Amino acid sequence: MSVPDAAAERRTTPVELFWDLVFVFAVTQVSTLLSHDLSWAGLGRAMLVLALVWWASAFVWATNAHDPDDPLVRGVLFAAIILTFVVALAIPGAFGDEATVFVVAYAGVRFLHLGLYADASRRGNASLAAIAGFGVTVATRSATARAWRCAAALRSTSPVTRASACSWSAR
Repeated sequence: MSVPDAAAERRTTPVELFWDLVFVFAVTQVSTLLSHDLSWAGLGRAMLVLALVWWASAFVWATNAHDPDDPLVRGVLFAAIILTFVVALAIPGAFGDEATVFVVAYAGVRFLHLGLYADASRRGNASLAAIAGFGVTVATRSATARAWRCAAALRSTSPVTRASACSWSAR
């Protein structure tokens, strides 16, 4: 390897490794969700949550367009780590009492992701067209998240929970 190649090589930072650890915890929580409902419907719900968690794992790709030692990028990454940990803790109840926590934390991760990509585009390190497409998927998933919260609340036994959740999700 030549000297310029060695200078261009970037090692994974401890913060990125910590992100990976939290991501693995979130994936293992999907098995907890599935263990509570060993049916085809339970498998479908678990696969839906696994797909959402997997899409959120792309967050680290956004750090490839940034300097991970930049304090702002590191702060955003730590915020995403915390929100992803909250998502992971809420996964077993994502279709029940923890639906709101799951949806809000997941949306937070996706919007932080979008912000990093938009900043990379502004700096010329990412394609604006790709950012626009990603923005559409974040907006679509946010609308889906509102519907998710409402659907989970409708399964609740409390009429107050059902009414307040669905009226909130319509906003």
